[in-house]
Amino acid sequence: MWLDIKYALRQLLQSPKFSALTLLVLIGGLFVSLYSFSFLNSVLYKDLPLPEGETILHISSQSQEDADLDPMPAWETANLIESQTSFAQIGRYVSTYGHILFEQTSKRLSLEKVDSNFFEFTKVQPLMGRTLQVEDYQVSAEPVVVLSYVIWQSTFNGQQDIVGQIINLNNQLTTVIGVMPEGFAFPVAGRAWQPLSLQYRQPQMSNDEWLSLYGRLNKGTSVEQAETELSSLLKGFYTQKQQALGRDYEPRTVAITSFPSAQVNGAGGIVFTFINGVALCILLLACINVGNLLLARALEKNKETAIRAALGAPTKRLISQLMWEGSILTILGSVLAVLLTGAALGYTEIVLQSHMADNLAFWWHWGMDTDTLFAALVFALVTLFFACFLPAYKAATQDVNATLRDGTRGAQGKKAGRLSRVLLTAQIFLISTLMLIGGLSAFLSQTIINMDMGVDFKNSLDVNLTLEEKRYTSAEQKLTYYQLLKAELEQQNSISDVSLSAYLGKKPVYPAGQITEREQDKPQVDVIELIGNTQSYGPYLLEGRHLDEQDHRNAMRTAVISDSMAKRYWPNASPLGEQIEVELKSGKETHTIVGVVTNRMNASSLFAALDKEDEIYTSALQGEVGPLRVTLKHFGDSQRAQTDFYHVFYRLDPASDLGYFRSKEDDFGMLHKMAKTAFFITFGCAFFALFLALTGIYGLSAGTVFQRYNEIGVRRAVGATDRAIVSLFVKQGSKLLILGSGLALLLFVLIAYVFHNFTEQLVPAYIYPILACIVTVLVASAVLLAIYFPTRNAVVLEPSQVLRYE
Repeated sequence: MWLDIKYALRQLLQSPKFSALTLLVLIGGLFVSLYSFSFLNSVLYKDLPLPEGETILHISSQSQEDADLDPMPAWETANLIESQTSFAQIGRYVSTYGHILFEQTSKRLSLEKVDSNFFEFTKVQPLMGRTLQVEDYQVSAEPVVVLSYVIWQSTFNGQQDIVGQIINLNNQLTTVIGVMPEGFAFPVAGRAWQPLSLQYRQPQMSNDEWLSLYGRLNKGTSVEQAETELSSLLKGFYTQKQQALGRDYEPRTVAITSFPSAQVNGAGGIVFTFINGVALCILLLACINVGNLLLARALEKNKETAIRAALGAPTKRLISQLMWEGSILTILGSVLAVLLTGAALGYTEIVLQSHMADNLAFWWHWGMDTDTLFAALVFALVTLFFACFLPAYKAATQDVNATLRDGTRGAQGKKAGRLSRVLLTAQIFLISTLMLIGGLSAFLSQTIINMDMGVDFKNSLDVNLTLEEKRYTSAEQKLTYYQLLKAELEQQNSISDVSLSAYLGKKPVYPAGQITEREQDKPQVDVIELIGNTQSYGPYLLEGRHLDEQDHRNAMRTAVISDSMAKRYWPNASPLGEQIEVELKSGKETHTIVGVVTNRMNASSLFAALDKEDEIYTSALQGEVGPLRVTLKHFGDSQRAQTDFYHVFYRLDPASDLGYFRSKEDDFGMLHKMAKTAFFITFGCAFFALFLALTGIYGLSAGTVFQRYNEIGVRRAVGATDRAIVSLFVKQGSKLLILGSGLALLLFVLIAYVFHNFTEQLVPAYIYPILACIVTVLVASAVLLAIYFPTRNAVVLEPSQVLRYE
């Protein structure tokens, strides 16, 4: 064996270009596969970094219409917890946002309202102080909070006497009772924990609050059994509630998943399979390329191998000798790929934790781990099999008599020739498929980057606002508060404009007097309820006027419509003064159109064109008056605008629930960054795959031509022209090209159909055939050139030289 290893090393050193190219292909293919696997595995499948973290489950609900994982209704949940028998431990929590207020600034943090068994369930002890106890949940208890290590360090500079200090949390004096150890952020990205309020723990039947659950199953109980039991209980409680209150409720079922799976809405398996499938295709392509190169080198030694077999060398011995070159390159490439993957994962960890730490789930950490090393071992073994063993096996099991009778080193048996054709076809199929998928992804990314949202998000902030129903029992009370809030905010020096809005969803809207007999014929339009207008950030007024204070509850019902709706129903006339019917919860209402504004991004889809769907804006002063979203336009100082908002908000109503600020500019900036990243990744993968294909196809073609030197010499000796010989080889390669490309195009038709529907026709239909043509031409050019050049180099030799070639 040692002699074989030394011989293989000597052969590799004598062919440095071949060795370097093969090593580069191996490292690239292994790195892409390893990095994709490790990154997604950390996000989707790692156990929570808590004691017995692998047993912790997330409990949510699902509607019959979609598979989204939603919170659980509070009253049903309270009864379900008392009645269920599947879980040994179960508890509730509500994820919200808190604000630590200082004199001139504020700090936003993820605030978890948790059940009394929460910290006992996690089995994690505090770093300082204590956790929440039963007495903290009493109605008369003083407000308390447990802080995370991150908040303790970043906001309070790691003060050793933090326990016992009183802070202003949500405009309420709150005592810090403990600090959790570094890395603890359960359930997802918690930064502070407070007792779950009584309205969630002992909800009234009419309570419409929602919350999430965590739990550990009893031993011997499966997830399926628990889902069946809890879904049955939930259905019974829904029926009881409907009968008691006389209202219809959407039937729901219970879904039990891991927390990582719940974080991606249960779609982790699809994402993991798709992305790793593409990465494994690249690894397979790399294996084929290396196998092609090694097969060509093994076939160069056909006569030598045949002589050894004739002298009695066993097949295993011959395979071992032929495999060592590839094995050495695979082992070295695997080690280098692991080192490169570790460095890339470390860089990923630094970048994401630096820029997105507050939004990352606490189990999302990337680096070299046991799972990645095991995957590297599996990928290396797969590479050894496809890239080393199969070529060596084919070369070692040749027809000894045919090779010796041919008398040349370049004899190519039928099996070897068939294998070459299969490998070339597979390469063409894979490279075509990868480039088609990469082209689609790159086009979609570029479309998102350049997408017109129909609004100007610069210097714009959103915050969700919910008023307590017990204190605001009438629409008039809510409207008074909202109008006062708007007026107070507009007086702040940091804020230039304020509007309040609520997306009511898609509602049946159509011109007054239009008759629709069937419910499905009624057009569905996005309805947005407003206090104020949208002129400061869009949509912008085109005709008529905006909604204002004159559109009050006692006035004529008015509406502003989008330009797309105006052109759809009144293409040759002004819609001002026309009436439309809007079906709301309160019933059908007739609105008079007073204005037309520009189109904006559809609320129900990111992909739809601006004019594909219509929008109608109604006055909240005349409407349902539900929870509203406040949109602030500031003068450039986002932090100052937030602080001013907090002071006004808590001065007017400190008891109301406040969401967290979202910067629209930052949100869509992040979307653009993700799209750009996806653009470069998809293009990078496509071109790397093209590089793999070029090297592999050229190597295989060159090897095939080399094995047919004797045939080329005979053809020239009997009078065949150079052009005829080259044409023959190109025609033979074209058959494989047509087969491989044809299979890829058939698969692309299916992919394009799914992609086109998923993106709601965002990509124009003509792009698909254009992309197919471009990729086909690129791949065909690469393949035909890879066949042409080796053949042309062979035909320039004299027939006597080729025929003497041994």
